[in-house]
Amino acid sequence: MFVPIALPGLIGCLASAALALGSDAEPRRGVNTPANASDTATETHGSSAAAAQALGRGAPPPSELDAPAPLETLLGLDHDPMPWRTIVRAWLDSPHLDVPIGAGTAKVFTLDIAKQGPHALVAGTTGSGKSVALLVWCLALAARNPPTRVNFIFMDFKGGATFQGLADLPHCVGNVCDLDLSHATRALLALERELRRREQLIAAQGCSNLAELDDPPPALVIVIDEFHAIRSLLPDYLERLTRVTSLGRSLGMHLIACTQNPLGQVSAEMKANIRLHLCLRVNDVMQSQELLDSPVAQSISPSCPGGAYMYDGEVLQSWRCATPTDAKRLIRHITTAGLFMSRTPTAALFTPPLPATLERMPSNLTADNGDASIETADHTARVVIGIEDDGVVWHPASIDLSAGNIAIIGRPRCGKSELLDMLCTQSLSIGINVTRWTMHADGTRFEQRFTAQTSPNMAISELVVADDADGLADPLSRDPYAERFRQALLSSDATVVFAAASLRHISVPQDAPIRVVFPTGDRMHDLALGIPATVLASMQQHDFTTAGRAVVLDGPKARPVQCLRYRVECLRYQSPHDDDISLGQTS
Repeated sequence: MFVPIALPGLIGCLASAALALGSDAEPRRGVNTPANASDTATETHGSSAAAAQALGRGAPPPSELDAPAPLETLLGLDHDPMPWRTIVRAWLDSPHLDVPIGAGTAKVFTLDIAKQGPHALVAGTTGSGKSVALLVWCLALAARNPPTRVNFIFMDFKGGATFQGLADLPHCVGNVCDLDLSHATRALLALERELRRREQLIAAQGCSNLAELDDPPPALVIVIDEFHAIRSLLPDYLERLTRVTSLGRSLGMHLIACTQNPLGQVSAEMKANIRLHLCLRVNDVMQSQELLDSPVAQSISPSCPGGAYMYDGEVLQSWRCATPTDAKRLIRHITTAGLFMSRTPTAALFTPPLPATLERMPSNLTADNGDASIETADHTARVVIGIEDDGVVWHPASIDLSAGNIAIIGRPRCGKSELLDMLCTQSLSIGINVTRWTMHADGTRFEQRFTAQTSPNMAISELVVADDADGLADPLSRDPYAERFRQALLSSDATVVFAAASLRHISVPQDAPIRVVFPTGDRMHDLALGIPATVLASMQQHDFTTAGRAVVLDGPKARPVQCLRYRVECLRYQSPHDDDISLGQTS
């Protein structure tokens, strides 16, 4: 019974062995034949170029292509002594994303990120010309398209040198590097917000893509150098870029990801949506195979910097990248063209983290006179105290003095007194009288009265300001101002602003619906003061030691704020003596 079962397998093994021996016999016979040896050597020597041509599927090596003309020549700017005029003409005539960046088999090599992409993966080892290729591509896009049509976000994870000059382009709406990861985090959050905004625009007008909108936003090109660093430095935010590659085609968002080693650095989901591959010289055949489905990029000569291959899933082309004659001069002329078209700079898509000090309000958040804007209307008294941060961009931080009493809570030398001084000055400027209770060095208080020059129609007519109010809030306090303090908290005609070290004797939100809390870094203590856990989680160690860094709590809103530094001016009051401490009378 065993023989019929084993016999077919035995016959198959014998046949395979016979075939193997037969195939091995022919080369062995050729080795001993001198003529065959000579023919083999001749074939090996003469087939290197043919092999490269075959592996390149008809694309000649980049070293065999003609050297490209300078970028200015490719863009038609070399004959104009003031190239910004030609740039403006190109912006007005027919802006488009199909731009020349070098020389190929058809003399001029062009790329269209929208049609050939919509995303691109660029690879190249050190010295291959990858950074120059990125520079040339971005400059060509900027020279052919106004900021109203194309915007850039630059993210450099190798120190920030790659895009240092490009950040001056009027098209740039953000530039970050790995030296400030909190800034890079804000950029990725801004991309998610922008993606959601564009989805809402399309949905509101019932369109299928951005091009169908009546007034579409500009195409957003996100250029990331050393893309693999995001996986190691910011792994929790990589999903944002995955969404960009999935939805970017219809939303006008294009990703150009650059890396030295593409192997394993791009997820399968992202790779499925990145069709355009540009590969300069690489050191490993497998890296070339990953991008081009061919090993030819490994054989690019080091003496041919800028030599590369382009593969879009169908055609493999070789090309050589152009170089600008003077990149700084070209950037200056593009910037001049931007000023000619519009004096208003392109709004940034995101801002840096809050500054450590704030001497004056940023120009884009102020009125034309350079001062912080103060909005006044019937029944409102809103004053600006600094800038607030929503995690992506800055906004003016303002407080409505008519919305209720305000508690300023914090440790000594955190900025409470400066904030009180600023509130006094701004209240007077909008027509609110100020009564201030100040502590003497010996522990006694005195009252100062300040009268506003104007009297607009507002819900409140007086601001009562109390320094060091911990003792005033104590129900057992013997301070003569304690009873007045409790009465003022209940008054409907006045708003009380008081500074204290804690909320121990303060009823929240009855006594103080608005609170400005300077965090201490003690998590349990800060939570007890009302700062939400999510806000504390977004703050870093330096936030707890920076003077003027606070969190404004106004109902359900909680937002980090950097308060303006206020230089105390000599305010005129009627008398430095405490002759009459009754509320509402002039001392």
